[in-house]
Amino acid sequence: MNWPNPKGAEQAVTKAQLDRKSFWRTPIILILLISGLLYWWHYNPLPSDEEMIAHFREHRTEIEELVKRYRGCVTTVGTVCEGLPENQALMEKARVKRVTDSAPVWHPNPYSKEASKQFDDLIRAGKIPSLNPYSSITVELLDKDDPKRHFARVLTASGSRWIFKELIFIPENIRIEGGSLLLPESPLCNCRFDEMTSKLRIFPSLDSYPTNWIKGECVYRQFETHWFIGLCAAAV
Repeated sequence: MNWPNPKGAEQAVTKAQLDRKSFWRTPIILILLISGLLYWWHYNPLPSDEEMIAHFREHRTEIEELVKRYRGCVTTVGTVCEGLPENQALMEKARVKRVTDSAPVWHPNPYSKEASKQFDDLIRAGKIPSLNPYSSITVELLDKDDPKRHFARVLTASGSRWIFKELIFIPENIRIEGGSLLLPESPLCNCRFDEMTSKLRIFPSLDSYPTNWIKGECVYRQFETHWFIGLCAAAV
């Protein structure tokens, strides 16, 4: 007489349970993975445009004074304008992490080839001691959530990017054509006719990531005549 094998039956039940668990485990893992990727894709740890504009307007006096001082500063070897004690105190009051100059140089009448040539001649003759008054000035605000943060790693439609966001002061009146900010003429190259170097993409909002965003590219939003927000993908 054949008696039931309790051990074999138990093993069969256990195997069936494991099979059912395995059946559900894979789709659950896939769902969690896809959800995580979608979250990272839409996650933006940097402050919104409106938060940055509100910060600027709350500390307009201090920030504009910092820009004025930087533009009027003629640096010598081993000195940095933002490192001066009086500037450091003002930066702390305005909750600003860093102030520096950046390309391009905005000479007077920036869209004139002739004016560009005259400006270049003055530089070569040593009659312009500093380019600070003519440069774009970037102002990095102190991140209230993470004061040590400079960059954030995010996933965009163009791939993984290290990004940062800052205020930018441009001393001249700029031109916007076809959704692009036109850069100044340069006597050193035919830059205005090079699609990659003659213009910068400009948007009404930088709270979402731009399409076809290449490494090293900055995109802009203008919120006052001379003030912009820049959202940049680091070139790494």
